[in-house]
Order: sequence, then C-alpha cells, then structure tokens
Amino acid sequence: MEQQAPEQSNPVRTRLLMAMQDGIFAHSERLPRESVLAEQLGISRPQLRDSLATLEREGFITRRHGVGTIINRHVLAVRTRMDIEVEFMDMIRQAGKEPGVAFIAAECVACGADVAERLKIEQGEMVLKVCRLVTADGKPAIYCEDHVPCGLIKRPSEEADFTRPIFDFLREFCRVEAYMDLTEIRPAVADAHLAQLLCVQEGAPLLYMDEVDYDSLAETLLPLVQDKLRDSGGMLGCVLSGSPEMAAAMARRALRAMSQEKKDELLVQLVTKNRGTLLKKGGELAEKNGIKLHLYDVSARKI
Repeated sequence: MEQQAPEQSNPVRTRLLMAMQDGIFAHSERLPRESVLAEQLGISRPQLRDSLATLEREGFITRRHGVGTIINRHVLAVRTRMDIEVEFMDMIRQAGKEPGVAFIAAECVACGADVAERLKIEQGEMVLKVCRLVTADGKPAIYCEDHVPCGLIKRPSEEADFTRPIFDFLREFCRVEAYMDLTEIRPAVADAHLAQLLCVQEGAPLLYMDEVDYDSLAETLLPLVQDKLRDSGGMLGCVLSGSPEMAAAMARRALRAMSQEKKDELLVQLVTKNRGTLLKKGGELAEKNGIKLHLYDVSARKI
C-alpha cells in the first residue's frame, strides 16, 4: 500500500496515551498495576499488554520488573513525531484544532509506473485510489492519496469506510496488518490542482510525504510459523508437510490472529535461529562498505 501521510488506529493505545497526556494519569509518574489498569479501562489483560507493548516501543513508557510502568514525560511532551504512525485526525487534534473530512473520492484505476514501482506490482495493475481532503477548524490542511492493490481487497466497501484511517480499511477489508513504513519527506510547491484544493496560492510552499507501508514482518516470520505447524505432529503435521501452499495459508491466518507481543517473541526466535547467516551477511556488508569489522556473535532478546 502506498500512501502520502501516516495513520494508525489502536483504540486502547489512544485511550492510554490521552489519559497520560491530559486525563487521569496526567500528573502520575507511573501507571497502575496491570490488573487495576485493565479493570479501569474495562478490557482484558492480554488487550492491555498489547497496547502497553506498543507504547513502550514508541518510548512513551518504560516497564521495569519490580518497579512498574514508568511514564516518560519528556517523550509525551513532544508534539509531533515522525518515527511513529499518527492518524491525521489525531495529528490535527494535537495541534489544538478540530479535524474533519471535506471530501472523499475512491475508484479503481490502472496504476502508473511510479505507483507500480513503489508497490512492487506490474504497471497497469488495478489499484484502489482513495483521495481525501482533511480539514482543521474547517480549513483545508492535508490532501492525501492512498493506493491499495485491488488484489488485496476481500470484500466490497462504501465511501463511508474511508472516513476512518486507511489502516482500518486494510485490516477489515484486506485482512492485512501494516507493520512498518518507509517515508520520504521533502519540500514541494503547490501546483494549480493542489492550490485549488488547499486554498493557497499556486507556488506556495508545502510539505510532501510519500509513505509506503509493509507487512514484511509477517512474511519474514512466515517460514518459522510454517515450520511450527508442520512439526506439530499428528494428521495436521503430516498434511501440511506435503502441502507447502496449505501450510503457508494457515501460517498467514495464524499470524493475523497473533498479538504483537507474540510476533515480537517469534522475531527473537527467528534472529536466534539464523544467527550464523546474520553474522555472515553482516561481515559481507561491512567489507563491501570498507568497514574493518569482525562480528563475533549476534543475539536478540525481548525487552
């Protein structure tokens, strides 16, 4: 999926973040124990752990055994960050303005060479192109174009489905979870089309963001999950051993159902399992770049 600005949706994470910024934990140094916090939020402890793991990866909290969950106030104080996904509406709210969507246009089109290259698909392949104009206090603020390969879409959608973050659409209609993104940010000037949309002068300076999202972690973990399924024994293991395609399909379904915490654990296992290959590749990369380096070991652990 290619998109030209970031978004993400995790209701529990958002509630916790707001509670730490402006809510009941705004003046606290630590969050309550998991059992207490889960009860306060009305959610299960596994749901809570997933959201806490996300907040910890983003630097908002630090969890220490015997100490508890520490709120990192210096990180919360940063108004805008480019290293994490922030949904457009939340970005505008954080700026103290009221967000809205002025218009939405969605259609399936044949992709051009530029989009095809970014999405690693054939030129001319059909993609769903979604255009949105997001407003702040009723004034145009962000123009966004999202491109999703039509082959990923599992069921029909309506215009109302695009009032929410594109990540919600990927999750619900494509059964795809975006794990990471690469974003290019550069200055740009408004052409006639953007000037009209954003109500600015033609040639006015703009900030351009070109983002491509990946579910590559799932693909990376796929062989490990397939091995676990094939080694499960019994009739299932025998069937999957003789059918790689069926094993891959079941592995993908299993990955979609896994919590982020479980995926992180699998990633650690994957690094450990492929330690020799990683050492070799690291050495080759260092030599290629003229770096005198000898790697003795590589390891990973969940923090």
